[in-house]
Amino acid sequence: MTSTYKFNVVMTCSGCSGAIDRVLKKTEGVSSYDISLEKQEVLVHASSISYDDILAKIKKTGKEVKSGEVHRLESASSAHGAAFVKPRHEPHICPRATHALLFGPTQAQTHHSLILRSTSAPKK
Repeated sequence: MTSTYKFNVVMTCSGCSGAIDRVLKKTEGVSSYDISLEKQEVLVHASSISYDDILAKIKKTGKEVKSGEVHRLESASSAHGAAFVKPRHEPHICPRATHALLFGPTQAQTHHSLILRSTSAPKK
């Protein structure tokens, strides 16, 4: 039986995706995989390794795994294709934090930060 595992992994550069590539390349039971830095996604096609084992291998690289999905594909002789297993975690992406990471703080965030600094100084 072949399974396809999909992981949402935090990767910020080609070094991150390269670390996952090196680990999966050495993993027995993995028939193929696809790493998308743009989508922050790792797809693994495997026949003899479990979801938890692959999850542990990816986490061992130090990357944060936001969520994962399992699609089990029956053998070619069976009638229908895939069974879906609900993800363990729902991904949460904070739009403000993402914007700040990509483009720096907004003018409002900078202004708020300056106000907090000026009001938090000890009074004499």
